[in-house]
Amino acid sequence: MAVTIRCLLTSPRQVAGMLYGLQLASEAQLRERPYPPLYRSGVRYVPEPYGQENWQIPSVTLQLRGGDCEDLAAWRAAELVVSGADPRARAVVKIVRPGLMHCIVLRGNGRREDPSRLLGMRDHGGPSRANGRLLLWAA
Repeated sequence: MAVTIRCLLTSPRQVAGMLYGLQLASEAQLRERPYPPLYRSGVRYVPEPYGQENWQIPSVTLQLRGGDCEDLAAWRAAELVVSGADPRARAVVKIVRPGLMHCIVLRGNGRREDPSRLLGMRDHGGPSRANGRLLLWAA
């Protein structure tokens, strides 16, 4: 089943809420059947065209062999939670600068992990170097 949600996210908090939902959906999928670990899956960071956002669960990211920051962060956080390696891992939104957000993983010990950078995102002094403010979805 394909699901399309059409919305205009106007604030970083809205993006954080959607990202939390994507992580939960990814956790559910990883519990249903085994998937390869993200970093050994052959998946790469693939940017989407400006203004286009397609949020993907792990099966879709694996099928396409790539995803952008929210897809990779949600998969990685979900696999850490489901495997028990880090039950407190969360996909979070990092505000790089006004109007620019980036999704990463916040580990339970406070360490930041950037799956996009580890899977091929070029470093242009943007999201992977910035120490922006983090937003978590608080239910």
